[in-house]
Amino acid sequence: MGVTATLFLARRWAAALTLFVATASLTFLLAPGEGSQAMGQASPSAPGAATEVATPGTQVPAPAIRVNTRLVEVNVVVKDRKGNPITDLTKDDFTVLDGNKPQAISDFSVQATHLTAGLVEPAAKNTFTNRFEDQTGVPTSVTVVLFDALNTHFRDLAYAREQMLKFIAQIHPEDRVAIFGLADDLVVLQGFTSDQQALINAVRKSTTPENEHAEATDVQPSDTASSNLDEFMDQVNQLSSDFYDRDSAIRTSEALTAIASYIGRLPGRKNLIWISSAFPLEINLDKAMTHPSTTLISDESDTSAATDAGASTAQPDRETFDDELEAAAEALDNADIAVYPVDARGLMPAPSMVSSRHVTPVTRASRGGQMTPIDLPSTGNFDTMNEIADRTGGRAFYNTNDIAGSVQKAIDDSRVTYVLSYYPDHGEWDGKFREIKIKVDRPGMDARYRRGYFAVADAAPAPVKRHVLLQGALNSPVDSSAIGMTAVAHVFDDAGVQSLRVRIHLDSQAIALVPDGDHWHAVVDFAVAQWDTKNKLLKVQTPSFVRRVTQAQLATLDKVGFDVQFETDLVAGASRVRYAGCDEQSGATGSVTIPIGSLALDSR
Repeated sequence: MGVTATLFLARRWAAALTLFVATASLTFLLAPGEGSQAMGQASPSAPGAATEVATPGTQVPAPAIRVNTRLVEVNVVVKDRKGNPITDLTKDDFTVLDGNKPQAISDFSVQATHLTAGLVEPAAKNTFTNRFEDQTGVPTSVTVVLFDALNTHFRDLAYAREQMLKFIAQIHPEDRVAIFGLADDLVVLQGFTSDQQALINAVRKSTTPENEHAEATDVQPSDTASSNLDEFMDQVNQLSSDFYDRDSAIRTSEALTAIASYIGRLPGRKNLIWISSAFPLEINLDKAMTHPSTTLISDESDTSAATDAGASTAQPDRETFDDELEAAAEALDNADIAVYPVDARGLMPAPSMVSSRHVTPVTRASRGGQMTPIDLPSTGNFDTMNEIADRTGGRAFYNTNDIAGSVQKAIDDSRVTYVLSYYPDHGEWDGKFREIKIKVDRPGMDARYRRGYFAVADAAPAPVKRHVLLQGALNSPVDSSAIGMTAVAHVFDDAGVQSLRVRIHLDSQAIALVPDGDHWHAVVDFAVAQWDTKNKLLKVQTPSFVRRVTQAQLATLDKVGFDVQFETDLVAGASRVRYAGCDEQSGATGSVTIPIGSLALDSR
């Protein structure tokens, strides 16, 4: 038993150390000041477009003035007492309160799920984009289903998959659903589609082996027939569990943020159905250092003795994951995404119904005849589900075996939504959270909407923050879309050295223009990364794009946008190149990925 325990602990701590090293190494991928090769000359651009060559290391002082409109947009779902959607409300039926103060609604619209009219022309040869609106049949509402194997046991996800297959058989023609998976990384299993067979195939592809995170956080009482060894192993197992809980919270937050960046550009209400067991909002760091039996005190004399010994009266040292949850919620709110957590565990058993699913009768009655706490499935993660749902205007579903019905209810919420926009008049842009309340002037109505927003002042993100944003855009499994990008790419061969010439058209609406004397200027930091077929990073470059705009050009800028050109020497074995940009003033990011294998070799 001693050898087995030692090997078990070694395996857990080796895995934890590997995770730590991997996370730390990624942090320095885009170290400030990393240079890039010189860019080539720009080729002729479309008439009227502003074309610039990206240049390395350009530094522009951050100005004190920015042009910005603080418009707050809120999507509202309204239903009656029976859960039926209300479709006939008008602007006058709503009252918006910001910090309990009524606000003037500047814009009001009603959105019903349907496909956009007309057909979009297919993309030209060698053209790549992160603009969903340039694709055919874009719906007014989309749904992402996230299978979260990082925080969920395999056995629970297996049942959730069965339920998802049941739901897919009932989707409507106008529904557009994408399937994502989260384990060690976030992956896109199926892009947006209403094709039932494609979605079925994606759900089946989502099967993954038991993830070590879910296993490691499920701490069970040790039973080695030695109370001292049991206590030691329980402490170590709890510390390991806390580490994996912490890592899961960070990874999950990053995944939710990546999804927000991916679909945030799409118009209308977006749903994220998060099939998971979630992660706890806090962990008790002292729990690992207290023997479970110390909490089973039966009389006052024992209590006094325990107090004198200092065994269990100290206030526990807790670590919360509020920051991780807030970061994800803020990104989701900014993208108008409502989150619907669905507990993959289904119906939770009552204490009297607990069987040997997790803890055997021998374990529960071990340790010298002392009874250890019965291991019920944790309901603490419900707090995380409720919090993220409330913050984003969604709804949490748990303690139910009807997962298919829960998913259907989430999608039905987006059939009819009201969009209310207003300009806050509080003048307090101090970075604090501002609560929003929506009142409907009709009895018996239930309104669901996001809880509020962060009143962030106009301030350009620091260089370190922009590097973090670029890092996130590079690492994401999907392209960021806050800055719309359309790229035309060509591969050339010069004496055996291949290079990639790319012209990227940037939407000007997402780029902040700053007044500077008699003109305006914009700065976008770029990161250019190359990977091989095994997803190994080969090279990263960090040029910047700077554009000066005259007052005369400003009038037509929204129509023509900016063009920027890159010429990148390809590393041997490179299979894809991603161009990610971050606006220096707003922090908005966008990226577009070029698969090298899809490009034919061009001649100079």
